[in-house]
Amino acid sequence: MLTLHFVLYSLIVLTAPNTAAPSVTEKPAKTTTTPIPAGQEHQLKLGSIHFLATTNLGPVKVHGEAQKLNGTVQINQGQATALQFTIPVESLNSGMNFRDKDMRKDVFRTKDGKLPALQFHSDQIQCQKAGDGYDCQVSGQFAIQARPAEIHFKMHMNKETLSGQTKIKLSAYSIEDPSRLGVTVNDGVQIDFKVKY
Repeated sequence: MLTLHFVLYSLIVLTAPNTAAPSVTEKPAKTTTTPIPAGQEHQLKLGSIHFLATTNLGPVKVHGEAQKLNGTVQINQGQATALQFTIPVESLNSGMNFRDKDMRKDVFRTKDGKLPALQFHSDQIQCQKAGDGYDCQVSGQFAIQARPAEIHFKMHMNKETLSGQTKIKLSAYSIEDPSRLGVTVNDGVQIDFKVKY
């Protein structure tokens, strides 16, 4: 899904990276899995949310992850119809404490000194059957420093997980790409996510 600009800032410290099949009509197999009730809200459980930022120096990339997630997904007749989550900025981890502290101060802190969580909300999800799950197109608002910007991404869902990939541009939030000693983060942080519900 997915945590984010902390990755962008981490490149400021010059470190190299540790570097559907088509539906088939067949006799359904017997299963003891309880069907998801229509219109039910499910709590999201953190699986994995990883971030990757590239730089003007090709080999230099910055990796990171989110360690906390709070959110829900609304399910109607087996398909996602709404999704919302928050990621505490304090949970972003680049593997270096001093970089994380600087990132929170210089990238995510607002002018009035607050540190709002990263937030996402969507009630515009279109899904189509794909194998044993659904492929979905998601449109929503992702907020950094409590400033929302529209994003779009593809998501796959099955009976237990939601997974996908998207890219967030700092320029959409009027945040300059972090740069130091000739190394500049490219305008776009890739987010890969897989969460349970």
